[in-house]
Amino acid sequence: FKQKTAYEISLGLVGSEMCIRDRSSTTVMLSGGQDSTTCLYWVLAKFNHVEAIGFDYGQKHLIELETAQQSCHNLGISLSLT
Repeated sequence: FKQKTAYEISLGLVGSEMCIRDRSSTTVMLSGGQDSTTCLYWVLAKFNHVEAIGFDYGQKHLIELETAQQSCHNLGISLSLT
């Protein structure tokens, strides 16, 4: 069994767009890693308003949270860190 990445899953969702009924807004859980950042860009292309939420749970790689903050700043997206 091979676990799919968020990017691979998002590719499968492209053909399932009829499942998205309301494109007004959405929230992305963003770690700052490659998978969640890819999902962020995917939803930016699909939704009118995007916000992000990240969690500081004492993870080993704080660089990912810094990357999440920088990505959101560059894209003009609100990021809430808890």
